[in-house]
Amino acid sequence: MYLDNNGEVDGVFAAARDITDLRQAEKALSEAITPVMKVWDGILMMPLVGTVDSRRAQVVMETMLTNIMKNRIKVAILDVMGVPIVDSAVAGYLMKVIKATRLMGCKSIISGISPAVAQTMVNLGLELGDATSTTSLADALELAFDLLNLEMITK
Repeated sequence: MYLDNNGEVDGVFAAARDITDLRQAEKALSEAITPVMKVWDGILMMPLVGTVDSRRAQVVMETMLTNIMKNRIKVAILDVMGVPIVDSAVAGYLMKVIKATRLMGCKSIISGISPAVAQTMVNLGLELGDATSTTSLADALELAFDLLNLEMITK
């Protein structure tokens, strides 16, 4: 550590420390707003809330793929109920996540498709490819159970 004449840390090193702290804080925030939950053996769910940009989409992709491998996931649910705008860019990000999960042997379900989002996607000519979509998380979970040949028994 270098000290200046007043016994304080040199400005260059202080700035470098601040940048490192900022990057760590951004990473922690990004992970916090992109949680992943293992809801059942073989089933993973990731709720997306807020704006999805290219940087956040990369975090979503990395988080999803890491958890698929680590937890031997067969069905991944992306819940987009909390995403205010789904435009061609957001749909493109979702498509990349879907393709990557498929390469890892995992099926994707997009839940939380609202009427406005569905209409926007149709107007833009966007499709979700191999992913199945549902309007609710409950429907997505039911579909995930069906895909894994699991039976839900209610009392």
